[in-house]
Amino acid sequence: MRKIVINNYSKVFLTYLAILATLAIITSDIYLPSMPTIKHNLVTTNSLVELTISLFMFGLAVGQLIYGPLSDNFGRYRILSAGLLIFILGSIGCYTSNTITFLLISRFIQAIGACAAMTLWQPMVIDSYGIKNAHNKLALIYPFMGVSPAISPVIGGYLHESYGWRSSFLVLVILGVLLCTITIIFLENKQPSKSSRSGFKKITKNYKRLLTSKKFLNFAALSFLGFGAYYAYLAYSPFLFKSMGYSSKEISMFYFPTTIAYFIGSFASKYSVGSIGKKRSLIIGIIIFFIGAFSLLIIGLFTKPIYAIEVIIPFSFIIVANGFLIPIGMSSAITLFEDISGTAAGAVGFFQSMTAFICSYIVAKISETKGLMAFSIVICIICIMVLFAFMSIFYKKFFRRRLSKYRMQ
Repeated sequence: MRKIVINNYSKVFLTYLAILATLAIITSDIYLPSMPTIKHNLVTTNSLVELTISLFMFGLAVGQLIYGPLSDNFGRYRILSAGLLIFILGSIGCYTSNTITFLLISRFIQAIGACAAMTLWQPMVIDSYGIKNAHNKLALIYPFMGVSPAISPVIGGYLHESYGWRSSFLVLVILGVLLCTITIIFLENKQPSKSSRSGFKKITKNYKRLLTSKKFLNFAALSFLGFGAYYAYLAYSPFLFKSMGYSSKEISMFYFPTTIAYFIGSFASKYSVGSIGKKRSLIIGIIIFFIGAFSLLIIGLFTKPIYAIEVIIPFSFIIVANGFLIPIGMSSAITLFEDISGTAAGAVGFFQSMTAFICSYIVAKISETKGLMAFSIVICIICIMVLFAFMSIFYKKFFRRRLSKYRMQ
């Protein structure tokens, strides 16, 4: 048996989990400042470059449906190692791309690999620390997920200015090799018990359990709708800021405020859940979401912003709200099904990535002609859907009583 060098309760292991948690986000964001240059160098259009984000999210969505059940059957680390090898292959493809078609294909392969880390880090937390301590450990890691969207574009902007747009993908190759080496050499693959393993029929049955649980779906919705809003912003904002006359390096700095906003939201969420409970914490998050979404709508409908701050400030309210919605939604959904936490994490991740794919694709298609107005309308629709999911969780009985009284009349 392989000697376990990294103890599952050490700070090193927590750091390793935090890097796994942020891998997909770093991969999706690091090249954002380079997108206008990629358009020029590969002789393509805004919408096709924006499609590199949409296709990446679609790959994440597809892969997570597979990795969750596989990890429940064959162990987390073995499946994670395979995913990281695929990630390295896709990153090499991105680095060597000379056409937009090859870049799109490579981004999809990269996503299939990255989603192994995105799916499995949460079940690994539950496996290592138990269901009682999982919420606390997840809350420690979520802020790292919040900071990565700001740090990665800054790193990408620096790499772009110093070494060109391909250097961002070379860094991802190196990161993938490092994580894969740690996973293969220093961590032991714990085989699930025979009773916990499942064939195709049981996998199908497990997904049926998840998809027929309205509570699971609504908690997941709080998380994946927030993801959708954020990735719509990622797809649209680089070109909006470029049209305002900002450089790639300046654009990379514009993601810092959203990171600070997420930190504020996630830390406030952590303490508010402990003091006032999950329900009231979500109410705070939804109110903040509404303020940001409808402020953005007013700006999109009645003004033509010439400074980045005019868009960044209202969207930062939405990111603060995500600091409440995403951690509470994700952890609540996954911990409902401790016995199939890998499958549950995969399902939540699928919804997150598919929503991000749909939102970023829609924004990419309509923003080129309709601009900020179209983007702000999409965000407001997401906001209303978040409210509906919350009401379905906590006020279902109230609506049933109202409906039954209406029918009696």
